[in-house]
Amino acid sequence: MSRYLTRLTATLMIFIASGVQATGILITPGQWQFQISASTPLMAKPINKTLTECLTNKEISPRALMKNAPGCQLSDVQSNGKQLNWKMTCDSHGGKMNGTGSFSSSGDVVNGTMDMVMNMHGQALTMHNRWSGKRIGACH
Repeated sequence: MSRYLTRLTATLMIFIASGVQATGILITPGQWQFQISASTPLMAKPINKTLTECLTNKEISPRALMKNAPGCQLSDVQSNGKQLNWKMTCDSHGGKMNGTGSFSSSGDVVNGTMDMVMNMHGQALTMHNRWSGKRIGACH
């Protein structure tokens, strides 16, 4: 399970950094630092990571996630430039996952959540993902 959450977190960071243009939220390009937390009731403590990425596009889009998450579909994508919300369904790892996600941006600061429910062998498992990011300067 920990390996799966690490992979999901990495996919989320690729999604943030990728730059596929679609309906999304606006950010200020540059060097960004992200704090990421992923947890489930089965884990004694959350997986926490700090990542630094150079974001060169002015927009964060959920459509970029589709390139790195085979078996997943997005729906109900809504954005007003500062707030982004979506629903997601994935078929993988022997189960089906459904979830919702959201990002908010003030240009130099972003915050987001994604909650997924996976059904494995008739049991529901909830995964909570939280992240925050801030622009820390120009890209190196």
